[in-house]
Amino acid sequence: MKDSIGLRIFLFILVTTAISIFMYMLSFISMVLGGGNFYIPFFILFAIGILCFIFNGFFPFVQGKRLRKYVISFFTIAVISVVINEGINAYVRGIPTMNTDLDLYDYQPFKNGTKAVTLDEPSFFQIEGDLPIIDGATAIYPVYAAFAQATYPEKDYDVYDSEIMSNRTPYAYENIIYQDADIIFALAPSAEQIEQALNSGVNLTLTPIGMEAFVFFVNSKNRIDNLALEEIKGIYSGEIKNWRELGGENDSIRAFQRPANSGSQTALQLLMGDTAIMNPPKDDIVSLMGGIIEETADYKNFKNAIGYSFRNFSMEMVQNKSIRHLAIDDVYPTIETIKTGEYPITYQIYAVTAGSTNSNIQPFKEWILSRQGQTIVEKTGYAPIQKEEEHVLYSILTDKIYRVLLEEEYVLPSQEIDAPTLRRKYLILNGKQGESYTYSEMVVLKSQIKDFNDAKNYLAAKNPKALRLLPNTIVDQSVLLKWQKEGYNPEQEYWEESPKGLTMEDI
Repeated sequence: MKDSIGLRIFLFILVTTAISIFMYMLSFISMVLGGGNFYIPFFILFAIGILCFIFNGFFPFVQGKRLRKYVISFFTIAVISVVINEGINAYVRGIPTMNTDLDLYDYQPFKNGTKAVTLDEPSFFQIEGDLPIIDGATAIYPVYAAFAQATYPEKDYDVYDSEIMSNRTPYAYENIIYQDADIIFALAPSAEQIEQALNSGVNLTLTPIGMEAFVFFVNSKNRIDNLALEEIKGIYSGEIKNWRELGGENDSIRAFQRPANSGSQTALQLLMGDTAIMNPPKDDIVSLMGGIIEETADYKNFKNAIGYSFRNFSMEMVQNKSIRHLAIDDVYPTIETIKTGEYPITYQIYAVTAGSTNSNIQPFKEWILSRQGQTIVEKTGYAPIQKEEEHVLYSILTDKIYRVLLEEEYVLPSQEIDAPTLRRKYLILNGKQGESYTYSEMVVLKSQIKDFNDAKNYLAAKNPKALRLLPNTIVDQSVLLKWQKEGYNPEQEYWEESPKGLTMEDI
């Protein structure tokens, strides 16, 4: 070997190739196991070091005690690095993660021992024939599972593959947009989901059915128990970086977030408004296509962590004793403070539809806003949105169900819904159950729509069914006067189930 430099070079290249392939395989395995951040650069440096020693074997330039000293030092540093990294990983793995993978089968309708709440009486509304396909947010599954348990025929409804399923907010919105679901239950859509719907020729219709609080929590050992709304914004913009700035310990703030288009991340974006959100902590994961992608890290209960969720999900469903929920602006999130409006961060829960032809959808939505439906909302742990209402001009007619269009207006984009909407408010008078209550729905419009007439003309051209009045609807005089004042001629609103000029006498 001493006599052939060419042979030594060939053998060195051969060994280098073998080591490179071996290190590449180790790096890929480390990516799959989630240790790529440390082990990929470690294996590269380790391979370089090994190749230096092999090169020295073929072409000696360091020998004797000096070489032994370098070899021992190299392997000692490598072992210590691995031990330190694994020690840190063991510590991090021991820190509790906020459990977002709740077992929804505990709330499966009609299951023995289900946690889904029940009414104290049979539901007056029962779904027959074509069963609507329901999807929705994880945190809201318990309430719509209870709706289904009260109104659907009894059978097995798998949580992830049936007429009553929960595929999380992003996928639920995809299902409603692409007509793979008839109705979903979620918070308001994100700007991206609204754009996706409009680009697909779909106008989402949102019906508020309840209220929920958006809550923040910290490690239970963190002495902070109250933050101002502006301090929350400061944390998630990256402006406030240390708990000491808020009266806590001298420790950096680890602010966790949720994946894009999830219900809770959309809620944070709504809260932040025009304030830019800092980049979240990330985990590297291997995509199905073989590449490395970054995924928003799940909340881990570090002593300096802060995270967020929804009140019922976090406080009632998960019940994690190692976190403390914060008061915001000195108000703690409870059902009562949500009802009164004292808690400053609340959002509406919506039944979202997109033009389904299933004839059960409309009566189902109206039942949800009835006394029975709102009882389920409250018993599940959310704030009901409805209270019984009366109107001096309209009265309940025995055994008759009719509706009154009380209001119709164009609504500008808001903090909650980042698009203009056409909002209608009905009074539902149910003589069969002896109750009256309001029912509101908002049709989401494209951003170019700037006023009431624009909205009506746009829907008349693109989605005329969205303008149809609900069956047996009397148009209140105030709405007729508004139409007249706006110079609007109602043509698409009236149809055989709600003819023009309908009165209480006709009903």
